[in-house]
Amino acid sequence: MQPIMRNLASALASIIILSLIISGCKKEEEVEYSSNCYISSFTLGAMKRVVHVTSSSGSDSTYNVSFTGSLYPLVINQREQTILLRDSLPMGTTVSAVVVSVGFNGVLMHQTWSDEPTEDWITYSSKDSLDFSQPRRFRVIPSDGVGYRDYFVRLDVRTNEATSFTWNPVTDATTLAERASMKATTRDTDIYVLSTDSAGKAFATKSNMTQMPAVWTESACTGLPTNVDVNSLQVFKSKFWITDSVGQMYQSDDCILWSPEATATPLTLIAASDYALYARNAVGTSPLSLCYSTGTGWTPIGIDEEESLFPTTTASVAITQENGIQRVLIAGPKAPTAEGNDSTCAVWSLLERFDEPWTYYSDGSAYVYTLPAMSSLNIVEYNYWLIAFGSRMDADGPTTMCYLSQDNGITWKTFSNLTAPTSISNTTSPITAVASDEYFWVLAGSKVWRVRLNSYGEN
Repeated sequence: MQPIMRNLASALASIIILSLIISGCKKEEEVEYSSNCYISSFTLGAMKRVVHVTSSSGSDSTYNVSFTGSLYPLVINQREQTILLRDSLPMGTTVSAVVVSVGFNGVLMHQTWSDEPTEDWITYSSKDSLDFSQPRRFRVIPSDGVGYRDYFVRLDVRTNEATSFTWNPVTDATTLAERASMKATTRDTDIYVLSTDSAGKAFATKSNMTQMPAVWTESACTGLPTNVDVNSLQVFKSKFWITDSVGQMYQSDDCILWSPEATATPLTLIAASDYALYARNAVGTSPLSLCYSTGTGWTPIGIDEEESLFPTTTASVAITQENGIQRVLIAGPKAPTAEGNDSTCAVWSLLERFDEPWTYYSDGSAYVYTLPAMSSLNIVEYNYWLIAFGSRMDADGPTTMCYLSQDNGITWKTFSNLTAPTSISNTTSPITAVASDEYFWVLAGSKVWRVRLNSYGEN
């Protein structure tokens, strides 16, 4: 007897036994056999994983933890006849002995997956633990014994911690090596870096973020003065906007050719979102006044605290919270005369379209995790988090630092899984950062890195 025939005979025997049981219980009813066969649900039971930890002394140790497998749903594709995890299981998960709960119609058997079915079929039982070290084949045979339906089932396990970050070096942007200042931004799939040399001459450096290895092209800017404020660079409605040190505004279609824009009063740009461009009166003028533009004219905005707490040098980011509310955040060192510790940043937030003032995040006792003042401060939104990059000066010199906020900028903490790579950790070059899709990019002088949360790399 051929293997397939032998397997079918085994399945038919199971069906006959089942039909005898049914007919024995329902002697007066006619038994109808179905040609339907399918798996309707597939759920993991209790799972175990091995966790590796490193002590402060550097020694490694491991311990076992349990977790609920049903938190990791599997997707049943009836067309492709596959059953796959929506997201990979945590690193270190044991899949050699897994109990699964399967909903199905017909008779269910399984075996280790191979290109051709073998003879070692096992009748499914919800009490048995199964070995998923290799993919498995699940076969459903209808009660009429005609035909069958095979499903390919695989349990993927991450090879990296999902909440760790992986840094990958990108081709150096060699022309940025000696620049005095620079700021990066994105438009569509391109990254742009506007920089100035020691004489104040501006340059636009560009690369396509989807192209690896990266190819950087650079052009000298025209139309910008030597006193341009690189930190004020913004992108709004697909155009580039910037202001100089005396409050003159300029705009460009390509970040290379710039033209002046008329404004009623001198302004300094501080932020931009899809909704609006945000500005303050030119730095150095008083009293403080803030405004925004959605494309035509400027509308004033108030603040809810003393203007001395509003930073003159700002990093900004526009974010969409998980609840869908859009927010703009700015942060910068406090003025030396401001109340409080001027070694920390002042953080301000604005809820868009709510007709509310800029709100100051107090750094009192309720918020012990403040954002330290840093040079080359950058803030990017990534995976509903805010990540701040900058350089702090200590006894050993400058150190590139990363801080993470998971509450829209209220508290900031260092994160052991997110530290700058060695090549830029002690740089004296200006630092800039920008986020796009699953990556964010960090440039320190000519050194370029892109960073990705490991959960994006394995699904």
